Amino acid sequence: MSTPGRRVLLMMIPLNLVLLAWVWFGRIFFGAGGWFLLILFYVLPFVLAALVITTVLAFTQPGRPRALTGAQAVVQVVMWGAMLGFGFFLVDFGDMEDSDVSAFTQVVGRNDATLSISWTMTALCTLATVVAWIVLLVLLLAQRRQDVTAAGTPRPDQERGTPAAR
Repeated sequence: MSTPGRRVLLMMIPLNLVLLAWVWFGRIFFGAGGWFLLILFYVLPFVLAALVITTVLAFTQPGRPRALTGAQAVVQVVMWGAMLGFGFFLVDFGDMEDSDVSAFTQVVGRNDATLSISWTMTALCTLATVVAWIVLLVLLLAQRRQDVTAAGTPRPDQERGTPAAR
């Protein structure tokens, strides 16, 4: 039987790629494509690099079968949700008047209130994505350090010759 951490780990590569595409050009499916397609073209390589770092760290954790811890899995799912929200709420713009729309405003209707909600949610989703990625990175590195320490590698205070080791 597969644990939730194992399932999230196995979904990391495909969902990271799908959500990266969604963030970049997913709004087109709602008729909200515009200049952000070009702007995000320069930002997304950094997002891809960040996702590759956490994915590699997750897949190279010691132990069999490989799986994320519960906290790591929850943070990864939160990050996916925030990326989904970013692509849904991002207000795109074009050269024509009234071309500032998002997938959200295409669904609920475009007016000043929905545009304001859309921008606010975009900012919150951006913040949530960045914070979740940082937390996931810290959790993955902490798990790696804990596994190395548990495997018998001495901690700095346990090395020979230190007073704590005697």
